[in-house]
Amino acid sequence: MNFVESYTPEYVLRLQQDKTACDCQSCQQQPLLLTRYWQNQVRHSAQLSCDRAAQEILCNSNAFTLHQGEEVTTGETLLTPCQQAINQGCINLLVCSDADINILLYTLGIFISKVMPLKQPEHIQNIEQELRVMLQQGIMAQAFDQLPEIGNYKLTALRALSESNLDARLDPLTGMTLVLTLNELKVLSNDYLAQSLQELEQTLTQNPLGQIARDIWLNALLYQCYHHAFPGTDSADWALRFWQLCQSWFSINLLSALFLQHQLTLSEENIAALFAAWQRLPAGEPPLAEALLVGLSLIR
Repeated sequence: MNFVESYTPEYVLRLQQDKTACDCQSCQQQPLLLTRYWQNQVRHSAQLSCDRAAQEILCNSNAFTLHQGEEVTTGETLLTPCQQAINQGCINLLVCSDADINILLYTLGIFISKVMPLKQPEHIQNIEQELRVMLQQGIMAQAFDQLPEIGNYKLTALRALSESNLDARLDPLTGMTLVLTLNELKVLSNDYLAQSLQELEQTLTQNPLGQIARDIWLNALLYQCYHHAFPGTDSADWALRFWQLCQSWFSINLLSALFLQHQLTLSEENIAALFAAWQRLPAGEPPLAEALLVGLSLIR
């Protein structure tokens, strides 16, 4: 038998302790808890698409306290030293500063682009350390501010959001308001949709205390790193994984702006419901342009 390191985050332990059956859409289709096996590592996790799990993952400050042990693995693939270095590098960059979430996403994008051709873990760690210092010194924020804005990609993402079959577990009035608002956006011309996009972004800028809390977003990103070993084990998919992360950030923020515009309650329970519903949507069509560029445009 092959015993390897295993990891169990606090959110898994809390979900295991709750014996109440969950009847959300996700749990009707798949088990709440799951385990990912590699030849050299085991990670226990839960489905973010479950409303209960989403609240434990996103809204608990101790959600990512890891409990380490050993167990037998059934994994057939190896999590290579380079893959581990890249995954851990993303985690380290997320937690090393108090920078805004869009700055952290920008830094992840730069990190991914720089480490793609590298074959040695120590070289990857050197890039991470350089970016970590630049984050802490505010240099990454300055570089982010100099990025040009490309509105077309945001418009495409908002159009996709308006056409999505988002079925969040909200109270009837809140749920109906959200559905009707998305339907209104769906029928708008591009010119009017661009105007709506500008208004939504202004709503977020003008209501910083009403936005989704940074801690919740940080947990959402840490979940992707832990659960999916972000950016993944195949470098050919890294840019696409980054775009998906940025698309989630862009779309869920705009959903929160819709809540603010209609004076709906953006409680932790409702935020978790939005994240879970977003996870339940099918994967969007990959961008026609270079995915890393499109991702960066969505967070600018």
